[in-house]
Amino acid sequence: MVKRVIKKVREFSEDEFKSKATGTIKKHFTFFDKLDEWLYEPPLLKVPLVLLSVFILELLVAPGDANNSLFFHSLKALLFLIVSIYLVFFIVHLIRKSFKTLLKAKNMWTLFFGYALFIFSIIFFFSSVYDIVERTDMGYIKYGQCSDSFNAEIMHADQLASHSYFYFSAVTLFTVGYGDICPMGAAKTVAIINSFVGNFINVVLMVWIISNYLKRQETEDEIVNKIEK
Repeated sequence: MVKRVIKKVREFSEDEFKSKATGTIKKHFTFFDKLDEWLYEPPLLKVPLVLLSVFILELLVAPGDANNSLFFHSLKALLFLIVSIYLVFFIVHLIRKSFKTLLKAKNMWTLFFGYALFIFSIIFFFSSVYDIVERTDMGYIKYGQCSDSFNAEIMHADQLASHSYFYFSAVTLFTVGYGDICPMGAAKTVAIINSFVGNFINVVLMVWIISNYLKRQETEDEIVNKIEK
């Protein structure tokens, strides 16, 4: 099987291979762009509609008697799973869209808007991860001091448990370190990744994006000067 693949690859010239690879990549990107357009464009309309439809379904499907409760809980779990998947892909959609805006920014206002949307999307993504970690009983975030001993059986009874996922994600991303909320269990691992992503964005990614922006502006100025001359 491997020999066949190697033989097939050797039949292509380098230019043909690059052309085929580029075409395949473009084909995949086109598919995801169409999927994004169908699922989320315009996002301000479709996302609230999905959340509203789930809320209406929950109201229509009343728990009823005890015989009916298992079906009701299963349906609610399925609805939560569908909405969670939809929202996760929506966050990925926002990250991709804001990153494209950063790469193609033509002025400082567009650059600032793309940066704000990109940071919001990252914070929103990690806040969703903290929520999923708690719902799967792998960990949670709480007020006050944390300990290394994590017990999934008592986490829901902890009176100091917090649901300020967005706030904690933002504070961790910007490495502020107030210390008012701390992670427990698997949330500690997520917090480490959260802070690393924040450092990477501010130290590496934004330097690269701004450098490209300035180079693009210089190139555009040179083209304008040549045209004027």
